[in-house]
Amino acid sequence: METEAWFLALHHVFEKIHPALTIEFIKEKLQIDLEKVNPETEFFHPCEKLQNIYALQNIPYDKHKKDIEVFCSYLSLEDFEGLYQSPVCDSFNQFYEAVISK
Repeated sequence: METEAWFLALHHVFEKIHPALTIEFIKEKLQIDLEKVNPETEFFHPCEKLQNIYALQNIPYDKHKKDIEVFCSYLSLEDFEGLYQSPVCDSFNQFYEAVISK
């Protein structure tokens, strides 16, 4: 699974990247309700959806290390724990459990 599916599940971060990238704005412009979908099962290429969201504010995203680092710079431990406790992105749960068991 692409890590971008996890990023889409952490949708509150988009407003930190750019204040205009609200859930409502994304839903209006792209007809994607990130609060209701499981990005891991809903999108065949989650990276494309992430690129579309960024493009709404002319922000490039191209799966480069720097792009991933920028997104992750807005995350906290609570974000990871929240995704783990949510009903979406089962592959993240497997990853999270492997990390915390070490």
